[in-house]
Amino acid sequence: MLNCVYKILPAIVLLGLIFSTGCGTDASGNAILPPQDSRAFQTLSNAVESAANRSLLGFYEFRYQPDASSPLTVVPFRDSAFHLNIRGFLENQPCSDCLKVGNFVDTPGGFNFDLTIVNPFESADWYYGFDVRGIFFFNGSMSFPEMGVRFSSPLRGDAYLANPDGYTRLFNPTEFGGGGMIGYSRGKLVPQDMPDPNATIGAFKAFYSEGQSEDVGGRRAFFPQDSVMRTCEIVVPQDGPFVFGYAIDASWHPPMVNPPGGPDDFPPNANCLEPFRVDVEELSNFLTPDSGSVTLLIIAFDHQDASSITACRVEAPGLMTGVRVNSSPELIDQFTAAFTMQIQCESGSASTDGEEILIEILHNDPDVNLDHVSAWSYTIVAVENVPEKPIIDSIEPASGYKNDSVPVVIHGDGFHEGIDVQLYKGLVVIHGMDIAVVNFHTVEAVFDLAAPAGFYTLYMENPNGEWSEVQDAFEILAN
Repeated sequence: MLNCVYKILPAIVLLGLIFSTGCGTDASGNAILPPQDSRAFQTLSNAVESAANRSLLGFYEFRYQPDASSPLTVVPFRDSAFHLNIRGFLENQPCSDCLKVGNFVDTPGGFNFDLTIVNPFESADWYYGFDVRGIFFFNGSMSFPEMGVRFSSPLRGDAYLANPDGYTRLFNPTEFGGGGMIGYSRGKLVPQDMPDPNATIGAFKAFYSEGQSEDVGGRRAFFPQDSVMRTCEIVVPQDGPFVFGYAIDASWHPPMVNPPGGPDDFPPNANCLEPFRVDVEELSNFLTPDSGSVTLLIIAFDHQDASSITACRVEAPGLMTGVRVNSSPELIDQFTAAFTMQIQCESGSASTDGEEILIEILHNDPDVNLDHVSAWSYTIVAVENVPEKPIIDSIEPASGYKNDSVPVVIHGDGFHEGIDVQLYKGLVVIHGMDIAVVNFHTVEAVFDLAAPAGFYTLYMENPNGEWSEVQDAFEILAN
């Protein structure tokens, strides 16, 4: 172990045909460089029709040495016996410096740096990349046994990427070893006694040109000669030195017209075939260490068509055994599907540090070489020790005019599903309507103030019979 806390990143670069340059392979595995006439273009199209829209073209190795003047450096890794015989192509032309790091900043939990990827090609004919992703692999101590994957866990003190755009299983060192077109290969300069990172799910940053975000109608295309920078926030492990791997994944397919005029002249399967983005939102969370549930809204985005999305699977080992499956996606639009998943605390021993949930989105668009590739996401849900008796802190608003219907929000703690909410003054009782328990700390309700003016006591009772009240908490105002 080196005293300088020497951290090495063996990296695979998977640039979908050199950022989708149109570089295919012939039957012997040698590189076919992009042709410049229509007949050669057709030859290229035929050559890649049966190829996957991903391929392995080189390696990078990152070194992290905190005490050095330049803590993070990138070492290109080339081999004259490399399987695509493109050593000279990568080292000399068109680019020998297409991956750059800069703006290194120490943070309380680790470090940040800017990672820049360059598409070096001048011509706009074929050289668009799609869904370019920089994938990080760390050591992982969190196992999801039913799905058969390992994850780098923030809760367990592992190193991790703190600002990911998504997650993927592709090209991890454990399952994609052995080299080949889509295989991981270990860098020569990595010490022999230093193991590869063992996580099989990696977090990625997405690289695409300005105006190509899906939120503004783009396809996450990476334009020729463009340079795209993303800031990466790395949290280091609690137990000292670590190793992490880095891959670049990109997708491509021959354009529909020659020459193409832009990203829309490429077919949908020029993008990655799996859903490229998965958003997770908590609709409600009533998890306690021994009971309760959390409900998640999971939204998947697919460049091909949302109708190809078939199911959502979730695993939460700290909450339940097995995997929960929803095979009925709700189609929001042509490219978006949603799932609602409720996960019960069945273990009776959930951790108040939080529980980890892994999410897999399945679809029916197979990759030629990789078969069906899933999309993944991950979230940590809170687990709380909650009092059985409701605790009332405030009600907003605290007044309303007589005969009005007034929505209120009540803040506090120990609010359980099924709670009853009332206002009373003497024998006059106003029952809350449309009661919604947002979480253990917030309740929404509506009061119909068809009652005499004056101050009223706020009364709340949980289904278990525990209750609390606050006198003069709400005032009905005379008109």
